[in-house]
Amino acid sequence: MKKFRKHDYPILRDRKEIDIDAINEIPKLTLVQMEELKELKRRWEETASEYRLEDNSIDLFCINISEIQLMAQQGDAQAQFLLGQSYEYGDDVDENIDLAYKWYVSAAEKNHITAMSCLGDLLYMNINYEMDIYRALQWYIPAAILGDIYSRYIIGNIFFYGEGVEKNYREALNWYVGTIDSKENSYYQDSALEKIMEIYYKGLGVKKDVEKALFYHEIYANCGHHSEKKYIADMYYEGIEVPRRAEKYIPLYEEMSEFEDSEAEYKLADIYYHGIGVKADEKKALDWYERAFFDNTNRIKGHIFLEGKSKNIKSEFTSFVEMFDYYNSKANSGEVKAQYRLSGLYYRGYGTSVDIDLGYIWLLKAAENGDIDAQYELAERYRYGEGVEKSLDIAFQWYMKAAKQGDEMAQFQVGEFYYHGDGTVVPIDYEKAIFWYKKVSNLEIAEFRIHDIFEERNS
Repeated sequence: MKKFRKHDYPILRDRKEIDIDAINEIPKLTLVQMEELKELKRRWEETASEYRLEDNSIDLFCINISEIQLMAQQGDAQAQFLLGQSYEYGDDVDENIDLAYKWYVSAAEKNHITAMSCLGDLLYMNINYEMDIYRALQWYIPAAILGDIYSRYIIGNIFFYGEGVEKNYREALNWYVGTIDSKENSYYQDSALEKIMEIYYKGLGVKKDVEKALFYHEIYANCGHHSEKKYIADMYYEGIEVPRRAEKYIPLYEEMSEFEDSEAEYKLADIYYHGIGVKADEKKALDWYERAFFDNTNRIKGHIFLEGKSKNIKSEFTSFVEMFDYYNSKANSGEVKAQYRLSGLYYRGYGTSVDIDLGYIWLLKAAENGDIDAQYELAERYRYGEGVEKSLDIAFQWYMKAAKQGDEMAQFQVGEFYYHGDGTVVPIDYEKAIFWYKKVSNLEIAEFRIHDIFEERNS
């Protein structure tokens, strides 16, 4: 038999794109039905601890269908559940949704949690059954109360989107929070956390509470979404709708540095240089600045999150003034990398006052003299209008220069221009996009782009 495939129905919705009109057409449950469901929930909550849950760990997957049928007829709940799976998916038997329903019910009545959630699915989203939210919830609710994370997530969605019920964000929130009890990171827990954040960030059905949203955002970040930590740190650093708190943003930026995030490291340099929320410490600022420069110029500058380890880089300078004087002298004598470094000191005001114009002059000079990092930074500045007037045309030219010198992220960006046909700069040209993507095929997103192009061609 095939391995158990939980909830892989073709119409299991990716809830990022919701058909609101279709949802609005679903008949709403009556007040009587809603009261009955509340009573069902109350009864299960009161008695859940008394139920003996069936041991679902028995491995029957290697047993042939005849033996499973025999064990199911003898009353084994796991065999009954697996037989329901077989009939639902047509594994070793002819597909028969009615028989699948029958055997799921037999298992569910013995408190087989997964059978309960599968019954909910049959009644909620299987194309062979007419949607019946009321009966689906009659199975999802006990499964959820007995600990099924998936059922808690689905019930949360039903109330969040108002599918067959009136929208109730507070009720959805209660069910979503229940998914966090799981010790396992899962799609359902991640998606529930995203909804919890949305509810608190936007104040949907509850008082807007950015601090609570950030609390759950941090849980989400710790579930493998490490790049989210920078957003959380920035919120506390900038004091955006929450008090500025150094005890929150400094550890988060330091965690990001473990993944060689140069932006976080530059932020730490600013924090210690200017004493933002902490006592000013030029030595620490120098260390973080050097570490940031190293990570920014010695890794792929990409959208892909690359794991790395922080480096204990000891600066050769005792102050930023000394650093500025050194690079100023070297830059004026024609040393290209010094020109690039001097531009950064002017942009940030380290060892001198902030001077955007001089920062740009030295950045342009370094780029024109062939410094690959200067070329890439100049492209980024023109692309996003940072310190210069936004120009995709000029950005593309500098990306191309850096790409031809082998800068992998510049090569990827050139591929992106040809893939999307950005603005009026270049037309869509999949052949040229593939050419540049292949140069950085070690970047997962470049592989995805190539795959998408071939899929589009073959469709």
